[in-house]
Amino acid sequence: MSAAIREHPSVVAYMERVCFEVKAAEVHEEIRLEMVSHLEDIVEEKMEKEGMAEEEAIACALRQMGDPVAAGRGLHAVHRPKPEWGVMALLAGMIIMAVLAVYVVNLTRGERYEGVWIRQMVCGLAGLACLTVFYFLDYRKLLRWSLLMHAAAVGLHLSLLWLGTTVNGWKHWIVVGAFSFKATAVTPFLFLLAIIGMMHREKDRMSNVPTPFRSVVMEAVLYVLIPVVLYAAANDMVNLTIYAIGAITVLIMASRWRTLGASMLALAVVLLLWFRQEPMRWEWLRIRLTGFISREGDSGYMTARAIEAIEQGGMWGQGLRAVYDPLPFPYSDALYAHLVYSLGWVAGSVIAVISLLFVGRCIRMGMKLKDGYARGIVVGLTVVLGTKLLWNILMCLGLLPISSIPLPIVHVSSITVVELAAIGLMLGAYRRKDMIRKHAIADSPQSLLR
Repeated sequence: MSAAIREHPSVVAYMERVCFEVKAAEVHEEIRLEMVSHLEDIVEEKMEKEGMAEEEAIACALRQMGDPVAAGRGLHAVHRPKPEWGVMALLAGMIIMAVLAVYVVNLTRGERYEGVWIRQMVCGLAGLACLTVFYFLDYRKLLRWSLLMHAAAVGLHLSLLWLGTTVNGWKHWIVVGAFSFKATAVTPFLFLLAIIGMMHREKDRMSNVPTPFRSVVMEAVLYVLIPVVLYAAANDMVNLTIYAIGAITVLIMASRWRTLGASMLALAVVLLLWFRQEPMRWEWLRIRLTGFISREGDSGYMTARAIEAIEQGGMWGQGLRAVYDPLPFPYSDALYAHLVYSLGWVAGSVIAVISLLFVGRCIRMGMKLKDGYARGIVVGLTVVLGTKLLWNILMCLGLLPISSIPLPIVHVSSITVVELAAIGLMLGAYRRKDMIRKHAIADSPQSLLR
C-alpha cells in the first residue's frame, strides 16, 4: 500500500510542500519515507476501524497530519545546518594573525625573498577556497574512497624517489613550477582519513564476534606498519610522530585494543631496525635530547635563541621591522618566536590562547557528533592540527625539542591549503550533525567512536 499512497497526487503535493520548507535536501528522502509510513498507519486504521474508502481515508489522514507549511517549518528547525560559530570565530582570528604574520615577515625579508608574499597569498586564497568547498561537501562521500586515499598517501611517499627535491638535506619536497609542497606533511591527513574510513566500513564491527587474528594483523599492517616504514624511509620522524599520535588516538577511541597492541609492536620493531641500520641515528637522537636539556651545542642553539627572542620581545614588541638576527628560521619553524619579538608578549599570548581554544573547541565539536565516521574525522584531524600547533609554540618556549614543524594556519605556505581543507571538512561534518539520515547512524551499532 505504501507505494500507492506515496504516488497519490494529494500525498505527493503534501510532501512536496513540506519538503519545500526544509532547506536540507539531504533529509528530503527520509522525510518522505517517514511521512508515507505514518500516513499508511493512519489510512489502514481509518479503513479497518471506520470503514472508509481508501480515497476518503487518505484525505482524512492528510488533514490529521496538519498544515504542510507548519510541518515543514518544524522539520526545518530540526534538520537545518548547524554551523559551529565558536570554531569559526577562532579560525577567523587565526586567519587574521596569518595575514598579520605575512605582512610582518615580508617587511623584514631580504631581497632574495622578494615576491614570496605573492606565493603566500596564492596559497592562502587557495586554502580558503578549499575550506569553502569541503565545508559544503558531504563528508560521507569520502567513505567509499578510503582505500584510495591510503593508496594516494603511499603513492606520494613513493613519488619522492623520482620527483622529490632535496631541501635542507631531506628529500621530502615536490616542486611544481613556482610552488612546492612537503609531501610527507600532507600524508598524515590522508592516512588518518583512510584508516578512519576503513575502520568504519568493516562489517565485523557490527557483531560481538572478536576480530579474527588475520584481520588484526591486516589492520596493523595497513594502519601503522606501512605508514611507519614509509616515514622511516623518508627520514621524517616529525611527521611519523604526528601520524602515530593521531592513529593511536583513533584506535583507542574505537576500542581497537588488539590492533593497537599489534601496531605498537610493529612501530617498535620498525624504529629499532631503523636506528640499528644506521648507528649514527642513535647519536643524533642523543645529541638532540642533550642539546634540548642543556641548551648547548648546535642542537640546543635554536631553542636558546628562540627563548632569547621571546624574552626580549617585551610587552608590546620591538616593532614590525625588528628582527632578532641570531634566531634561525624566523620565517618558518621559529615564526612564533619572531612574532613575539616583533609584536610582544601580548600578541604571543593571544596566539597561544586562540590556538589552545581552537584545539579544545574542535575536540568538543567532534565529541558532540553521533555519527562515528564524522566523529573520527573531526577528532583525528584535530589531533594532527593540534599536535602541530602546540608543538610549535611549546618548542619556541623551550618546553619541547626543536623540530621542523611550522605553526599551522598562521605560517602560510603550500601545506596551509591542506590544513584549511581539513578544517573545512571538520566544520562540514559538524554542520550536518542533524542532517544525517537516522538509518545511516543505526547501520553501525558499534560505530567507530562510541
